[in-house]
Amino acid sequence: MTEKADPFRFPLPRGWPGRVKSAMLHIISLAQYAVVYTRGWAVNSRVARVRLSAGNDRLRQNVAQLTEEIRINDARMMRIPAHKRPHYAPTERMSILELRAAREWGTQWTSPCAKPLAIVAGQPGDRLALHVDFHDGKRHLPIVSLKRAA
Repeated sequence: MTEKADPFRFPLPRGWPGRVKSAMLHIISLAQYAVVYTRGWAVNSRVARVRLSAGNDRLRQNVAQLTEEIRINDARMMRIPAHKRPHYAPTERMSILELRAAREWGTQWTSPCAKPLAIVAGQPGDRLALHVDFHDGKRHLPIVSLKRAA
């Protein structure tokens, strides 16, 4: 017996993990029902502060759910080797760069595959003009060029 006993591992009753999972999902469903019922009451309230609070609560829950979805997706992507991860079309790469600029994301949040292929010479703060053409008029094949603004 050279193995140490793990204080967090103990034998569970047969079939217990499936029942626990089912119970957790039922609890979450009941809690969601209670939240929706309460919000329905608050949205129909005559008091503006209560209505605003209900809307704020709904938005906070939406943000929390989206954050959890992103965490799950990030965890999945970290398990996939970089060369086997999804590849992005040019329009999707441009969308990633737009989101990166709008949300002030650092490089740790964006794929290195989405980085622009051209280096822009100049100083930080220089004004640039973004010009988008399309290859043979095909809207799904953008050609993006940056030029120094006059």
